[in-house]
Amino acid sequence: MIGSKIANRRLGAGKGRAARPLSRLLAAALALLSLQPMLRGADTVVRTGHYDLGIDYVPGEGWTSYIWDFATRTRRPAHEIILHLGESTRETVPDDADFAFLGSAGESVWILPEIFDAERLYLGIGARQLGRNIFTGGLSNRGRVTMRLLSVEGTGPEQGGDMVMWQAAFPPRVHFSTADGIGPEDALEEITANFHAHYNFAFTEPGLYRARFAFSGTLLPERGGGETGTEAVYTFEVLHAGDAGPLRYAWDLGNGRKWSSWLGGYSAETERWIYADHLRWMYLPAGGPDSFWLYMPGRGWLWSGQSFFPWSWSPREGAWTYLKNPTNS
Repeated sequence: MIGSKIANRRLGAGKGRAARPLSRLLAAALALLSLQPMLRGADTVVRTGHYDLGIDYVPGEGWTSYIWDFATRTRRPAHEIILHLGESTRETVPDDADFAFLGSAGESVWILPEIFDAERLYLGIGARQLGRNIFTGGLSNRGRVTMRLLSVEGTGPEQGGDMVMWQAAFPPRVHFSTADGIGPEDALEEITANFHAHYNFAFTEPGLYRARFAFSGTLLPERGGGETGTEAVYTFEVLHAGDAGPLRYAWDLGNGRKWSSWLGGYSAETERWIYADHLRWMYLPAGGPDSFWLYMPGRGWLWSGQSFFPWSWSPREGAWTYLKNPTNS
């Protein structure tokens, strides 16, 4: 069943996946830099519904990047939204050479499909206010903007995860893939006036993915001519901590109480904020069970793991610290 779902979305000639070994501490430091600004600004997690990664250019005003919500007909700043892929998005890479760009046959991959599925986000790319007679080129001289992938950071890539965007064809047509690095070929060349299209978005490991894109176009002479561009960052979350992170195997004690072999007793007040019996409040974003980031009021961001918790690395202090019940709860 899962393989048939992918087969129904055939797209892009693929790029192969490549392992990227990193020292754990170096990866932790890099992940902190990407996660802090990302998580401070994001306050809404969306799991289902119809959304666009939006980009617009208005002469005299400039560029705007946003997330467009089709249900409410409203736009939100991109940094305020986390696009979530839960357990319902998990599929298995089929034994089909056309899909080798997703990994080895039988491996797990998390996919937002280009066809509607009520259990997943229906995610497109749109330029709803990008009018004609602004940029040069494009189909029927409608003007063209190019979208290029610049970088993907976060706990997903830190664990070796890749991000792929492709569209159904025979064979599939890959537009973006981090599997063999990021280069000029990782681009969507034809975003035209009033553009709207859907694509498959795939992620090969759980975690957070902070995808940074560049948008650029050449203005018509009557618009001043020359190249203009901007950058936008969109955040994807592949499973949260309660799904596949360090608390995946916690025991449910009932009445909102749980117990973890490495953390002890705690209450899950929200999706990420928990109240630990011996450490009080902490925030656990998505991450793997072997290592993860957590945030504690008064301490800031800390890097730890099940095998050595409550020892944690504090970038703010530049040292390892043994966590005890904080006095500033």
